[in-house]
Amino acid sequence: MRLAAALAIQKIDPANDVFVPVLVGALRAGEGGIFLEVEKMEGHAKWTVPTLNRLLSHPETKIRALTARVLGQLGPTTSDAESALNRTLRDPEEVVRKSARQAMEQITSKPVTGR
Repeated sequence: MRLAAALAIQKIDPANDVFVPVLVGALRAGEGGIFLEVEKMEGHAKWTVPTLNRLLSHPETKIRALTARVLGQLGPTTSDAESALNRTLRDPEEVVRKSARQAMEQITSKPVTGR
């Protein structure tokens, strides 16, 4: 219920950051649906970048790959994520590396080569 309310507040009044702790908590908990909601926020989700950068080191492959994808979808507004994504290009899992490459290309508008 709290998550739904926080998402509603974000949509109605994105400048009111009262929703941030609830959504950051959901991201940290690895709740998949919140990643999809953050993707939709695009330029209004820059506040998620520090949390997403940390999640690129999450123990679960799925969370790391999803995090990289979200950062890419957020686009150039997430240029703060470039160094974290560069490290992720060396992730042991191909799906994570692929997501990181795609995200870097979306953020920088340049092709990225990697492992």
